[in-house]
Amino acid sequence: MVAKSFQNLEQIGEPFADGSGKMYVNVRAKNGNLRRVRWYDVDEYCRMYPNEDPIAIKRANDPYYKPMKHALFGKENWLYVLEGDPAPYLEELAMNPYLRYGIAFGWYIRADAPDYIIEAAGEWFRLHKVNWEDVMVDEDHMKDNAKEIVDKICNGRAARQWH
Repeated sequence: MVAKSFQNLEQIGEPFADGSGKMYVNVRAKNGNLRRVRWYDVDEYCRMYPNEDPIAIKRANDPYYKPMKHALFGKENWLYVLEGDPAPYLEELAMNPYLRYGIAFGWYIRADAPDYIIEAAGEWFRLHKVNWEDVMVDEDHMKDNAKEIVDKICNGRAARQWH
């Protein structure tokens, strides 16, 4: 990323290294001319601006970053937690890409899984719908008591056995 004074300028091309090993990028100055400015990695940037939140900066500059909410819940705002004994089905659970395991949830299915997966799991387990607001503080943080909340929803029988 560039220094704050250059952040509102249009970036032309991708960052590149010069002979010294430092990174630069071309920006279009306010007068229309191209200008080569220093491109900083996150650590360098945080040393320049110590009051900035390094985690937020990393997330803002990572094109692949997705919040925890997206990883757990997909595009929906809920998921299915499985209630029951997973022991007879552990191999099937582990092999199915739509079934996942989390410490707070045990085995669960994201809401965006195909219907046939949800129906098949419903034959083996009782499914409980858990809303993200019930277990998450915000998009990146679970509540400290998320596991207890899931246990209450599943009557203390969340499918938690892992191999």
